[in-house]
Amino acid sequence: MKEIILNYYQIEKHTAIIAMLIGFSFIVAGSILFWKFRELPLQKGLMYAIFVAGMFFAIGGYAYIFQVNKSLIETELLQNTASELHKNELTRINKVLSSSHKVSSILFTVLYLQVSAFILFHLKVIAKMRLFSVEIQVFI
Repeated sequence: MKEIILNYYQIEKHTAIIAMLIGFSFIVAGSILFWKFRELPLQKGLMYAIFVAGMFFAIGGYAYIFQVNKSLIETELLQNTASELHKNELTRINKVLSSSHKVSSILFTVLYLQVSAFILFHLKVIAKMRLFSVEIQVFI
């Protein structure tokens, strides 16, 4: 049982390294967009978004590697039986799953709001809305 848990943490560590590499590639892509197309506002806006996303991936991957290394050391030092390890891992996994559902819901909502704001404000769309039987026109 202990070997399975240690193998799981090793796989998580490799996944975090991949996330860091994706983050670094986003940072490079954002920098290239900035140096090549700095006059165009769309590419400049994309550069900021890609660069910030790359920073999040890189920092998040590094922090997760740190956390996984700590969990690996704790698991190696445990002298528990298989049933105690199983119980500890089940409670940890339940916490992870409940928090990841909340975070993914928040991220999806933020993404939806960002796409909606982009469509309404950056494409110069005339938005017509009916609110309490009053027609509102927004010219941007």
